[in-house]
Amino acid sequence: MRILDLIILCLVAEFGFGQVKSVDYKMQYNCETDAYVVSLVILEGSATSEQERVQFNSQISLVVPTGNIVEITDLYMPLESNQNYNSLIPMKWNVTNPVISPEAQPESDFYSVLPSITPLSYYNDIDEGDEIKLFSFIAGESKMYDERVRFFDNGIDPPSHAPGMFGGNFTNGFTLGSGIQIYNGHVEEFCLTNIEEELSHIFHVYPNPFANHLTLELPSTTKKIEIIASNGKVFFEEEIDSSNPIIIDTHDFPSGVYFARMHSSNEIVIQKVVK
Repeated sequence: MRILDLIILCLVAEFGFGQVKSVDYKMQYNCETDAYVVSLVILEGSATSEQERVQFNSQISLVVPTGNIVEITDLYMPLESNQNYNSLIPMKWNVTNPVISPEAQPESDFYSVLPSITPLSYYNDIDEGDEIKLFSFIAGESKMYDERVRFFDNGIDPPSHAPGMFGGNFTNGFTLGSGIQIYNGHVEEFCLTNIEEELSHIFHVYPNPFANHLTLELPSTTKKIEIIASNGKVFFEEEIDSSNPIIIDTHDFPSGVYFARMHSSNEIVIQKVVK
C-alpha cells in the first residue's frame, strides 16, 4: 500500500466522514409565537459517532421584504460540547451583516445565518427522516405570516456578482461531520397546525418548475386562489366554488419565484413554485 493511501486511511479513521448524505432546510411559521422555525430534515443517512455528529461550516440564507430586520429568538440544536450527550446549551446561530435592497432585487434584503464553530457543537444521534429544529427567528414587527420571508434560492436569487450584492455569497450549504456538502434544497410551510398539514396533502401545484401553465388540484373547502410573485405582486386571483383542478395560463409570467396561496374555510396553505 502506498504511503499516500495510508495517510488518507489514517485521516478517515481520525476525523471520520459524515454519514448523513443529504439534508433539506425547512421553514415553518408558528402562528402562536409569530416566529419562523428553521429545521434540518434528514433525507439520507444517519449519524451516531462523535465525528459524525459534529457541526461543521454551514450557511442558512434568508430573504425578507426590504426593511425587515431578522432577529434570532430561540436556539435549539446542536448543543455545545455535546459529544457525550450531556449538554443542555444550544449552539449560537449568528446573523451576519445583510445586503439591503440590492439593485438586482430591490424589494428584498438578504441575511446569512452561520453556526458558531467554537466550542465544537454536536447533535444527538440522527436517523434518516428526522426533523431537527435549529433556531427560530422573527422578521420585522409583523405579527402575521408573510410568504416573502423565505430561504435564499440557490441559482435563482442574485449571485455575489449581481448589481448591489457587493460580493455577498448567500448560497445555502450544510456540512456535518466532514467538509462534504450535503445541502439538497428547502421547503417552506405556513402555520404549524394539524389543519394545514391535512390540507397540504390535497393541495397540489404542478409542474414545478413551470413554463406556460400551472395546474392546481384543490381541496373541497377552497374559497380563493392567488398566485403571488416574490415581490408581492399578485399575478392571479380568483374566488373558487369548486374543487375541480384549475389550469392557469402563465405564459406572460416573468421568470422567478411565485407562491400559490389557497384560502379554505379554515386555513391558508401556500406552495412555492418557480418559473
